[in-house]
Amino acid sequence: MRQLAYFTGQGTSDWDLDGPVPELPPLEEFTGPQGRYATVLRIIETTRPTVRELLGYLAAGGGHATFIGTPEHIADEILRWIDRGAADGFNLMPPALPGSLEDLVDLVVPILQDRGRFRRDYTGSTLRDHLGE
Repeated sequence: MRQLAYFTGQGTSDWDLDGPVPELPPLEEFTGPQGRYATVLRIIETTRPTVRELLGYLAAGGGHATFIGTPEHIADEILRWIDRGAADGFNLMPPALPGSLEDLVDLVVPILQDRGRFRRDYTGSTLRDHLGE
């Protein structure tokens, strides 16, 4: 909760863990670390979590970008990062194994494949074949 207080610039000692996250000021009014605060606001806007759930989301990302939402939303975010040149790949840090990884493979990858942005087959049998070396 102390870290959440730092990330939000709010006193959190009276926040109910199982209640909704209290309303927070807009990003433009925040004077602390903007990146993490923007992440907190995005999580709240997209998932409407309880305080406990918000803490879980923040712990899952470990300070990295966290994609949360429907499979379509996750696919959109992945492609947004790639298309804007912000990423050319991703290191996955799923919060629960193997379930979260299975969700990505079973729910998000097919969307990326349908959009023509993720391979359906491999062209070779070695890692070198797949890296174009």
